[in-house]
Amino acid sequence: MQSYQVHINDFEGPMDLLLTLIRKNEMDIYDVSISTITTQYLETIRSWQAMDLSVASAFIVMASRLIALKAKRLLPRQEVETAEEEDSEALLIQQLAAYQLYKAASFYLEREFSRYSGAVYRDPIYLPLTAEEKAVSVEAEALAAGYQRLMDRWREDHSFKDVPQTKLVQDPYTTEEQIARIETALTGAPRQSVAFSQIVRDHQTGEVVTSFLAVLELFKTGRITTRQRRRFADILIDNRREPHG
Repeated sequence: MQSYQVHINDFEGPMDLLLTLIRKNEMDIYDVSISTITTQYLETIRSWQAMDLSVASAFIVMASRLIALKAKRLLPRQEVETAEEEDSEALLIQQLAAYQLYKAASFYLEREFSRYSGAVYRDPIYLPLTAEEKAVSVEAEALAAGYQRLMDRWREDHSFKDVPQTKLVQDPYTTEEQIARIETALTGAPRQSVAFSQIVRDHQTGEVVTSFLAVLELFKTGRITTRQRRRFADILIDNRREPHG
């Protein structure tokens, strides 16, 4: 197996070395192969000793701890084991998980420190009060009067006083008058027939509309008939009392 050559100064302690070996072997921290990790850990310690590097006592203590766990796996399982022996491996895994969490947190804090270490913040400015705050006492009558003034001003702003007033002029034409005019025109017309355009005099809108309503009323009561020579031509009004020849 290829040895894992590394300087001791690259690790902060035995937990850091163990975590590096676990990552190197792509292992799950909760499913670590104690045999593989122990072998690689001891090879790393021996490589340091071969380079005449002084190995800290903490690394030696972890090595003996790993050897004990590996030996326990190799030896036949005893029927009765103490609680300390059963929890030794689980305790190591728990310590590795906690170390991994703290190491990730330290990386985050170090990154944030380097990110904001050059920033300069200004201390908050506390402005003194310019005047002493006093409670305001308002009478109910004064409050009601102020509200009334606001409402009066709002009504003035939203009134219709600026809208120009239009004088309504009564229509001088009535349906009764136009009916009488049509009947008079029919009586005096040759063959008792008259065109609608002859009924209206001034051709104003009110006169035309009222005259047309008079024609409809006479037609409804059966006193006249109407006809057109072609589409959109003038309306011809015939007196029904005298048949049209």
